Formats: sequence, C-alpha cells, structure tokens
Amino acid sequence: METSTKQKWLALGLSLMIMFLLTFTAKAQSSVRGNMLSLGGSPQYMFIPNNPLSSATACTIETWVYPTVGTNWQRIFDFGTGQTNTMFLTSSEGTTNTPRFQILIGSTPHTLVSSTTLALNTWSHIAVTLSGTTATMYINGIQVAQNTAFNFNPANVGSTNQNWLGRSQFPDPYFNGFLDEFRIWNVARTQAQIRENMHLALSGAQTGLVAYYQFNEASGDAVDFVSANNGQLINSASRVASTVSVAQGTSTRLTIPAGASNQNFGNVSINFTTASSPATNDEVVAYRLNETPLNNVSAIGTAASYWVIRQFGTQTFSYNQMNFTLPTGDVIGATDVSTPSNIKLYDRTTNSGGTWGTEVGTGTSANNTTKVVAFNVSPPLTSFGEFAVANLSPAIISSGTLSAVNTTYGTASANTSFSVSGANMTAGITVTAPTGFEVSLSTGSGFAGSITVGSAGTIASTPVYVRLAATATPNTYSGNIVLSSTGATSVNVATVASTVSAKGLTITGVTANNKPFDGNTNATLSGTATLNGIVGSDNVTLSGTPVATFASSAVGTGIAVSVTGYTLGGTAAGNYTLSQPTGLTANITAVASAVRGNMLSLGGSSQYMYIPNNPLSSATACTIETWVYPNAATNWMRIFDFGSGQTNTMFLTSSEGTTNTPRFQILIGSTPYTLVSSTALALNTWSHIAVTLSGTTATMYINGIQVAQNTAFNFNPANVGVTANNWLGRSQFPDPYFIGS
Repeated sequence: METSTKQKWLALGLSLMIMFLLTFTAKAQSSVRGNMLSLGGSPQYMFIPNNPLSSATACTIETWVYPTVGTNWQRIFDFGTGQTNTMFLTSSEGTTNTPRFQILIGSTPHTLVSSTTLALNTWSHIAVTLSGTTATMYINGIQVAQNTAFNFNPANVGSTNQNWLGRSQFPDPYFNGFLDEFRIWNVARTQAQIRENMHLALSGAQTGLVAYYQFNEASGDAVDFVSANNGQLINSASRVASTVSVAQGTSTRLTIPAGASNQNFGNVSINFTTASSPATNDEVVAYRLNETPLNNVSAIGTAASYWVIRQFGTQTFSYNQMNFTLPTGDVIGATDVSTPSNIKLYDRTTNSGGTWGTEVGTGTSANNTTKVVAFNVSPPLTSFGEFAVANLSPAIISSGTLSAVNTTYGTASANTSFSVSGANMTAGITVTAPTGFEVSLSTGSGFAGSITVGSAGTIASTPVYVRLAATATPNTYSGNIVLSSTGATSVNVATVASTVSAKGLTITGVTANNKPFDGNTNATLSGTATLNGIVGSDNVTLSGTPVATFASSAVGTGIAVSVTGYTLGGTAAGNYTLSQPTGLTANITAVASAVRGNMLSLGGSSQYMYIPNNPLSSATACTIETWVYPNAATNWMRIFDFGSGQTNTMFLTSSEGTTNTPRFQILIGSTPYTLVSSTALALNTWSHIAVTLSGTTATMYINGIQVAQNTAFNFNPANVGVTANNWLGRSQFPDPYFIGS
C-alpha cells in the first residue's frame, strides 16, 4: 500500500523504533528505467528460444505488469510444448478473474490462484516461487496465494520450445499491456528478497538468476543479460519508454513493531519522526533510485536520484519529519545551507510517472558535508509514495555524456552534445568551452568559445552542441565545459580526449625529365613546385632539396619516378604534413655504347637474351669475352649461362655468393669445375671480362689483367654438349637476373 494522496493511517501517538534493518545494493546492466515491452494483443508476443528452467526443481519468476484490459486467460508467460505440457501465469483466470499460475502435465494440473485481482492500467509487481511442494504468489510484495501440495516443478515440464511472453499454448487471448524487468531464477526467492529488489535494476550476476530481460534496447532482440538467451519480438511487438520506477540504487527494509521510536532508514538515508505508531508489527522498504525521475520537479536542483517508500502492512500512522541524504556527487549550495527553507520536498504516487504534487515539506537544515537535508512535514503525511528533493535557489542541471570528436586541422569536427536546463534562474546559463573546443545551440552554425542559454526563470532542457574548432592546432584536447550563472553553483561537463591531426599538403607543378641510358637511376625534375591545401593565410613555405629517382635504370618508357627531399618551413609548418610528389614518370632511351652501335640493357627479373644454338657444343678449347656494366652487386646474377638444366651448365656470374667476385663454372651432374676471380667487378662502370680454356687450364681476365687461373680444370664445352638454354642475363637456377648492360 503506497500513495502520495495522503491516505490516513491511525495516529497512535507513539514513536517508531527500528527492530530489523537490511540494506541491499544492485548495479544494473542498464542502470536506468529505459524501455518496456509493449504487447497489443493478437498476434503480438515475445519468443524465448530456450527454457532456462528445464531442469530446475525450484524457481522464482517475477515481473512488473501493466494490463490494459482484463481479458480472461490472457498470458503473462507460457512455457511449454503444447496443451498437455505447459507452465504458465495468466493475469486473469476464467473463474475468479484473478492471476493464476499452473503447471499442466498430461491432463493433471497443479494450480495457484491469487486471492486478489491485478489492477488495470496500473503497474503491479507479481512473483511466483516454487520450493519443494510449496508454491507461493506475491503481488506488490504481499503474499496472495500459497499451495503446499504443488507436486509439479519446471523439471517435470522439461525442455520446451514454445516459451512465450504474452501468448498461450491454448487458443486464449494474447496479452494486452506492458511488461518490464522480467526475471527468472532457479531458486525460490524469499518474500524479503522480492521486496528489497522489486524497484532495483540488477547486474545480471546475482546467484540463481538464469534469465533477465530489461527491454531497454532501441531495436532488435530483447537482450538476456545472464546467458544471451535473447528474446525475439514477434508480429510488431515493440518497446516504448517505461513508466515503472526501477533503476540502480539501494534499498533498506525495516520491521517496525508497535510502540517503537526513532526509526532510521540507514543507507537510503531517510529518517522519520512519527506522530503516532502502528498497533502491530509492520514492514516498510525504502529505495533510493539513482536516476532522474519522470516529469522531474521543475525546481529541482539536482536530479541524480529520487526515493520510493513502500509499506507492506496494513497499519496506519503519520509522520512529520524526514531527513534525506543526497548522493555524494550532489552539491548543496551555500545559499541553501544558510537558508534551508529554499529546499522543498515533493511527493507523488509510486509508479505513476505523473507530475509531482505541491510541496509536502520545507527544509529546516542542510549540510553540504554530510549531504543531509532535514524537512518539516506539515501537515503530517499519512501515506508513502515517491519523493523528490528540490530547491528554489538558481540551479543548473546537465544531462548526457559527450563522445570523442577527432578531426584534421582546418576542418571542424563532427558534433557531440549534452543538454542543460535551469530552475529559479536569475540570468541565463553561460556555457564556456575549454581550449580547442567550441559550442553552439544549433548543429551547423553559431559556434563560439562561449554562448548563453536561456534567461531568468525556468530554462527548459536545451541541447548544446560541442565540436573541435577548425582553428584548433594539431594536439589532443580535453577539459571541462563550464556551466555558470549568477547565484548558481557552476557545473562541469567533461569532454572526452579528442585529437586534431595535422593536415596533409601535396605538391604539384613538377614533372620528371626523360634521359638517355646511363646505367643509374638518377632523375631530374622540371617546373615550379607548388604547395596545395594551405588553410587561410597560414605562413607555410616549401623548402628542401628534391631528389628524384627512377624505379629502374634500364631502358624503357613510362618508368615511375619517386621524389624525396621536399620539406616545410614557415611559422605554421607544424600544422601540416607533406606528401612528396607522386605519379611522375619518364623515359630512359637507348644510347650508342662506347665501343660500337648499341648495347644490351637488362633490367633484372624476367629480362634476358636467348641464343638458339650453343656454338661451343663440340669445342674443347674456347674464349668467351664481353664488356659488362653491372648496376647491382646481386650474388649469382648471370652474365651468361649455356646449359640444359641445373646438372649440365656452363656459366659466368658477375658476383658469386662466397667471395662476391666473378666466377666461371662448368657443372656436369654434381661435379663442378670452377674459376673464381680475385677481384670484384666495379659497379656502374664498364669492365672487360674474358675467360679462356686450353687443355686443363682455365684463365680469367678483367680489363686484360689475369685475375684467376685453374690448371686442373678438367671439363670443357664439349662435355656440356648441345644445349637448349643458352641465355645472357639468366641462370639455369632460380638465381637473380642480371641488372645492367
């Protein structure tokens, strides 16, 4: 029984004393009221894939329910496989028009029927527990039914595939109304546990909790915060904003005997001094919910929490003083401390979500250190409900959290936003952004370092848009947005660390020049280099010495040219990064060699010359000579290689793998005869190299100088014989191709 309409309780003239105190705290997956499941009758329902109680012998199933029609047999839930194997709860059975819980196996039912009906268009908390052979039903924490010969349990029903909220295994009506905070446990919760937790959102990690649906998602499946047994909304079943008072917070349960005095609600921090007392024991639970209530009091100075107080007995009494301890983050302003009568207490009916009534109490003292505000309640209240603390001093209220907003120098970031409102204001609210940020009352214009919201009086909730300014230099920015106004305590809104990155500049106006083959990759540029992308009149200049390089030294057309060496100067250079010119190409053209006519140019992989016939296939003596201009010292790249494969070959490499000097070799099978130079070939230089064979003597000359001789060289070209793979610049092995001329 709870209401803020001041229903009278008998005044017995005695003070209340605490006989039992228990405090419970819960933190939710979603710590605020959020959404609720909306079911509009046929054919809307929610499907749960797996029955989490298929092997349970004890259980608790509880939910907040708001029926909009009293149709008999409409289901709150029904888990089963058909009409002969089901466990269900209906909000109104056909005989008594009251809630009924039943397990039906075959043709045998075990039932539990409430002694009272569920109110229409009103939130009620309903819970069913099973322990042994005892089934119990509670409505709003009050026991309304018990059956001690209830011989079925969920394990008798077993695994089920038709697990529905709002739909029956029978052709009964679908549910019309709303459900919220649907919880399934594999333990029998006590009446005390049910009472302490009915207004508190859970974390999902409580012992025995096997399924938990808050319905707070904007779309998609209804998330199960225990085992991801997510519910599917069928036939346009939907979620709408909830009006039930459930949120993260604390609860304190007191057992109050007759004749007691001076009760105190501990962690919920509410004290009562009564004008009378109950005749017999009674129980009251007080909850502090840490969220802004629906239809918040317009004059409220801090909306971090509100209180719900429920009585679970039938006694009547009155009280004329209440002490509230505000959350630690709340600030009681100096004006309110010196003039506590500025602070007012309001109440309303629990779960109504409606407007708050007129003030029911005036502050008599306020302490910002202890956060305690004492109220004189006059005339004395004779009922409980929901309570909110408000003040008449100027109060700034912010809501919402900001997100990181990264950008590039010269471009304002995307917006993030929060909302600000004010009560009893003597002037507008000044919103001042920290360095790097700017604020506005619209999404696309009007941004500045400081703006003003509203004017004297009540300032309705107003979105404030926040972004990084286009002029913010590269850096990471954070800090508080300060909300201030005359006579009001300033409020800080924390920004999230956000980064401005340097802007990239590009270079245009230069081209790469063609050149005749010279055996190297050096390139030259023409034109006037121009910077592109400078913001406004920033002082940025182009400096440095560019270096251009061909991708290959070989003759060819459209050869890519890369550029390095350009740098940035000027006082604003730190705001930018520089990309070197890209996309440049030029040609390397063939030229007459220093000996006669043209030369053979080989650019490495895949380029070589093929000679159809080996002119030395029957020779026992020979000389092979050439001018060579290597552009790389890559080991094992071939000047020539005549053979028929890796076991029959005669070759000359410009750089062998051991000494990095030229090597001549004839390989027959696995037996090699080799001739290795004592000196290396110079890079990017013409050298004459010659190899001679006479009898068993092999000799190598570089630029006419003998650099190697082997007098036990027992192979000659005739041993290699006729060959098909006669190549200049390519190996019989997977060695590098020759790079040079």
